[in-house]
Amino acid sequence: MAFKLTKKLPPVAWPVKLPEPVDGGKVNIHEVSVTFRQLFDHEIEAAYKGKSKKAFLKDVIVNWEGFLDEDGKAVPFSEEVLEQILSISWARDAMFEAHTAMTLGIAEKN
Repeated sequence: MAFKLTKKLPPVAWPVKLPEPVDGGKVNIHEVSVTFRQLFDHEIEAAYKGKSKKAFLKDVIVNWEGFLDEDGKAVPFSEEVLEQILSISWARDAMFEAHTAMTLGIAEKN
């Protein structure tokens, strides 16, 4: 398949495994899909320069699937909920790692 060069890269929905800590030194893995804006290298440098992981992720996350509220209903993407999720260190780090894997083209392991 040929590669089509474009001036703007399309957003990509990428799997993220959220490792929620639970009693006994274990984690529950929650699998969600997060849509990231793809950026060219110079855009990544500009977007991340001097920012925290949280601030950077707020710039590149544009949607998600797989987040549920306490009643089991889908939580639509919003800046407010994104702020809440990114305030959880293990969720923020998992999303940052997923963004890095997406940027580098590292396929999800089965």
